[in-house]
Amino acid sequence: MYPKSQNSTTRQETDQRKQAKREQLADLLLQKFRGKHHINPTSESELDTFVKLAVQKFITPKSSIKDQDINDLDREIDKRVSQLRSKQQQPAQNKVNYEDAQITVATKP
Repeated sequence: MYPKSQNSTTRQETDQRKQAKREQLADLLLQKFRGKHHINPTSESELDTFVKLAVQKFITPKSSIKDQDINDLDREIDKRVSQLRSKQQQPAQNKVNYEDAQITVATKP
């Protein structure tokens, strides 16, 4: 008598749209954090991997995403990036820069 409801396909389409939006949001957040913290994915792979994983954990299919959550994620990434960069700079500070340490010996004619 009545036409069959298209609820199952509509739900699937809605879920697909939501998933596509979440993936787009994940890409935007990843680009935002890379740009904000000046992360070069090729030379700073450890930082880039951390940011990718943090964003992937943040964007789960069943989670609701609010501005405060994004701000919390931003603070967490900022803290971690600062920690990792300070660890990377410490060994560099202990290295001797031979160009700066060159001693000029004056010879008498």
